[in-house]
Amino acid sequence: SKCLLPTELKESSGITTINNGKSFWLHNDSGSDSEIFEVDSNCQLLRKVLISNALHSDWEAITADDNGNLYIGDFGNNANSRMDQAIYIVENINQHTGSSITAKKIEYSYANQLQFPPSDLYKNFDMEAFFWFNDTLHLFSKNRTMPFTGYTYQYKIPAKEGRYAVYPSDSVITGTGNMNLYWVTDAAISPKQNKMILLSYDKAFLFYDFSGSQFFQGKRKDINFNHISQKEGITFGSEHELWISEEGGIQGSSLANLYTLSFAELFTDVHSYDTDRKRKKDCLIFDHGTMISFLQREKIEDVINLMGQKMKTTEFITPGMYMFKQNNQSFYFIFN
Repeated sequence: SKCLLPTELKESSGITTINNGKSFWLHNDSGSDSEIFEVDSNCQLLRKVLISNALHSDWEAITADDNGNLYIGDFGNNANSRMDQAIYIVENINQHTGSSITAKKIEYSYANQLQFPPSDLYKNFDMEAFFWFNDTLHLFSKNRTMPFTGYTYQYKIPAKEGRYAVYPSDSVITGTGNMNLYWVTDAAISPKQNKMILLSYDKAFLFYDFSGSQFFQGKRKDINFNHISQKEGITFGSEHELWISEEGGIQGSSLANLYTLSFAELFTDVHSYDTDRKRKKDCLIFDHGTMISFLQREKIEDVINLMGQKMKTTEFITPGMYMFKQNNQSFYFIFN
């Protein structure tokens, strides 16, 4: 956790940035005023702006394009019975200095939804996640099916005013089991647009090495957090830096956290350990068997986890990143 969000954002449900993480735009969940809030990376409130012509049925996500325009998704649909989904376009927010602004509007419907609400098996028309990519808004459904199927569906909508009927363009199974651990609460794409991520309460699903907008056809890496909370907003600050916002307590009963994390080690070029001892690289990557063999061969008795805790190498080590010292040098290794 980096800091606690201001009191005004106890029910934060979306986050984005237009200046690489120097500040963020957020908004609250349903039942709030039609306002967006700018905070800095230390959670200090910089300003709030009223969207004067926008309704706030159930705002669930916010994203930005390359020109500094914001898009607000009023498409929360817990009961799967809505027929008035909308996305508001707030143009050139950084050039606006007033306390209110008017927005353009996108209206859309799901062409594949025939009942309002559908039966439990088909309740996959809730929406809390989207981002802008190549003049298109890419939306990802929040699965509420019973029994839970684990699917999230991708929809594409032109990022301009209009009325649209959309069909799914792709899908992926995030996982099966408890829906709270696998449904999708937000999404983001990296500045270089070669990585995208889906958020859930205790993990995120990272996709990379994809072509165009076929995100699910690329490689996937699941990032597990060390706790569960109602995380509802995610954005990239830089290519390997993520910022995550949450809703505070139960329906905003306490202050909400703003989190930050780096996953640069997942995409750093590394070399394997050189057994002739002429050189060692900064970071080593092992599977379990190779890790045990390496630690025994090098007679390393203690390692340190990222919490600074010393652990005996004879103890069970969970996957993650660790440090050890040898010959007055520090080395890091990743056990996956």
